[in-house]
Amino acid sequence: MEELGARQGGGSSGLVTECRARFPHGGGAPLTTAALLASIVDLDLVSPIHPTGTIAVGSQIRELRRLTRAYGPGRWRKCKGLALARFEDGSICCVELHWYEAHGIGRKEIKLKWILES
Repeated sequence: MEELGARQGGGSSGLVTECRARFPHGGGAPLTTAALLASIVDLDLVSPIHPTGTIAVGSQIRELRRLTRAYGPGRWRKCKGLALARFEDGSICCVELHWYEAHGIGRKEIKLKWILES
């Protein structure tokens, strides 16, 4: 797989607009969230999360019943976005995050899905 990078968008916002994935484990499939979190103990976001899309809305979400029970009813969406994160070793990388959100409730259960090279 080719080497990757992140590109910042124009203007003064400084948001990351494009990232290409790097597979540090050498395979073509992404690491599982558990494997990523087991290898990363501490993660601090150094930029705001830039939403890149909605994965599912309403009944398309497998966890809808659990979300409604845990946080209350709402128009639930599963979303993804990019942010810059600082790891324990001081390195800063672009990461892809997934989360659930509903109007009036906010972002819940933010999960690290990909580590992207900055």
